[in-house]
Amino acid sequence: MTEDLLQGTNTIVWAAFLGKKPSDYYRVAMQTTTAPYEDAIDELIKTCRSTSLDQPSEIPHILYCDDVVEKARDLLKDLDLGEPSLIKIDFTDPKTWMYPTEIPDEARARQVLADAGIVFVREGWELRHNYKWGTGLGATINVPALTITTINAYIDRFFACGCKDFLSEMNITHKFKELSWRFNEGPMMTANDWLALKASDETAELFNELNHLPSEGQ
Repeated sequence: MTEDLLQGTNTIVWAAFLGKKPSDYYRVAMQTTTAPYEDAIDELIKTCRSTSLDQPSEIPHILYCDDVVEKARDLLKDLDLGEPSLIKIDFTDPKTWMYPTEIPDEARARQVLADAGIVFVREGWELRHNYKWGTGLGATINVPALTITTINAYIDRFFACGCKDFLSEMNITHKFKELSWRFNEGPMMTANDWLALKASDETAELFNELNHLPSEGQ
């Protein structure tokens, strides 16, 4: 079961499947290895824009090569990554809310770091027993996309492994041409955009109409 369309391009999907025992089922958050790989590259770009030599934020199933920040900065030294904003946000004053920081050479920076082979991802999954219904399961698998075929194959692997936690020892890298960053593309609504929309008479009227719609069953 899944609420997502499986059209051969999914890199993240939420689904559920039955266990081997009656009434037992798993609720799985599944992603391809490209999804955390893309996140790790973006985190590394952010780290390169700062003055710190700290590692980028930790992401499950991601490893970095030694001295990854220094190597990444050297690779990106001729690119314009912009400067981190020093503006302090006061959420009670909309005038101080920032627009998303633009990175002029972001696409090129992503390509350079992705192809450099300094970020590694591993297959793995872990059980989460604190779900109210069913057993939670987070899975990262090395397939081009999540389709009915690849999801069913993963379920077979999960059962074959004894329904236990698993982490591969093999490091995986991806080339830029294999990646999509589809979840980071497109226009982003900023705080100021949202305030302008909320303040418009037309939107206020629409909100009012929606709030007075009869509830289901009435």
